Amino acid sequence: MSDFQSPGSPRGPFVNQEDLDQAGHPLPDGMELPTVQEHEYTVDDEDSQQCYFIGERELAPIYVDNAVEVSPVQPDVWTLDTDNEYVTFTYNDGSTAVMRLGDIQLSGGGNPDRLVKYNGVVYPMEGSSAAYNPHTTPRLAELREWVLDQTRQASEVRVEMAELVNAFAQQIKRLSSGANTVGRIQKGLPFDNYQLRK
Repeated sequence: MSDFQSPGSPRGPFVNQEDLDQAGHPLPDGMELPTVQEHEYTVDDEDSQQCYFIGERELAPIYVDNAVEVSPVQPDVWTLDTDNEYVTFTYNDGSTAVMRLGDIQLSGGGNPDRLVKYNGVVYPMEGSSAAYNPHTTPRLAELREWVLDQTRQASEVRVEMAELVNAFAQQIKRLSSGANTVGRIQKGLPFDNYQLRK
């Protein structure tokens, strides 16, 4: 797999005459599309206990990076940590994959050793572990980066709020200190004879 690229990745799939016709964009008379061999991948299918070749068009909808729905991420209330949160991804055929957000690497990554299909979803593998990284799963890496960015923003808002609460508390303290002093003054006549209680 020296030329591995995430199936259905942002570069887009190949377009053929049938795709154009379905989209209502027929080719002009006399023009032909060049033919390109669809890339095939080898998949170890744990569901059927078989190993076979699969074309990119068939693989893309069930590849782990091509989920159509993602469960919400709820960071830890106190630390805003999201690395230990589990996320459920749902695919066109209804298959689901659950993974820990912290298992998605934000950098690095190379070609996977193999592709494995498990519970209807195809995963890139390095040894016995799933390889979630920008090379094999660019959308998942982008999702994790987005979640971390949202967490950073929420953290900055918390710091701002803490500074405001602290400033407010300081003002209340000053006001209560002044009120306490005023309460200890005994009124006498004339006003210049105020005395402080001891």
